[in-house]
Order: sequence, then C-alpha cells, then structure tokens
Amino acid sequence: MSTIDSLDVELSPSVSYDRDGPVENLATNYTNMNPSDPVHEGYRWSNTYLLSPRGTPAGGGYSTTGDLLKFDLALRDHKLLDEKHTNLLFRRYEGGLEDEFRKPVRPLMYAGGAFGLNSLLGIDLDNGYTVVVMSNYDPPIAIEIGRSILQMLKDSPPETAEAS
Repeated sequence: MSTIDSLDVELSPSVSYDRDGPVENLATNYTNMNPSDPVHEGYRWSNTYLLSPRGTPAGGGYSTTGDLLKFDLALRDHKLLDEKHTNLLFRRYEGGLEDEFRKPVRPLMYAGGAFGLNSLLGIDLDNGYTVVVMSNYDPPIAIEIGRSILQMLKDSPPETAEAS
C-alpha cells in the first residue's frame, strides 16, 4: 500500500502514464523551445518527444486540478502531516516546531514546470482560497495567471454576513 492509498484521498488514476502509446484525455503540451528556432518566438511544437517514457521521482508524473485541490485539502486537514509540521511547512520553515503559528502574510505558492507544461497551487490561508492553474505551455504562464487570480481575490475579500 502506498502512502497515497493510506490517506483516504482518492486521486485520479493518472499518476504515471505509459507514454509508449496514446493516452485518453491527456492534453498535448506545446513549447517554444524548438532547437531550429533560436528566437523561440511564435512557433509552438509538441513536447511529446522531450518527455521521458514514464514519470520518475524527479518528475514526469501527471496530475489534475482536482488532484492538487485534494492535496491542499489533505494538507490543511492534517492527513499528510501532523498540525505542527503542517504549520512549519506553511511558515516556510521559519521558526521552530514549538513556535506559535501565524498565518503567512502572502498566499503560499507552489509551482513547477518544464518544456510545455506549468502548474501553480496557490493557498490563501487568510481567506481560505485555493487557486490551481495548469497550462500546457511553457513556464511561467500558469504562475503569472495564478498570481493575478490570487491578487484579485486579495483585493476583493469575501463579504461577511452582517447581523441584522
């Protein structure tokens, strides 16, 4: 049983595709990093042959926006780490385990990418928002879009119900 299996969190079955054949419902990723186009401008080509045949611990696994949301919720519900270690992660390792937890001033952002793919998971602990952006284009497109969304949400916090 894997760690994911023991979490009672059902993720999509797309963790590691065999890329030797067609995969249903898999987006084609596009990159500007074409060796025959030194300007890397306006010419998009598929990254299919730039990827390894299977994911490895260093990357190459597949995920969905729903998977990243489930990851965030499992993290907040302390299904991945106990409360002290979750708070340490959310503080970005500042301070120690015994320090009082204070919500970060800015939303937390976790991002990754490679040729033709880019993702961002943004967690706003102050307002309770989670923003997940995935792109099938080169970085930093998902990061830029995610930051813009988080900024818009920060500028327009949720309305609170007033007692009548």
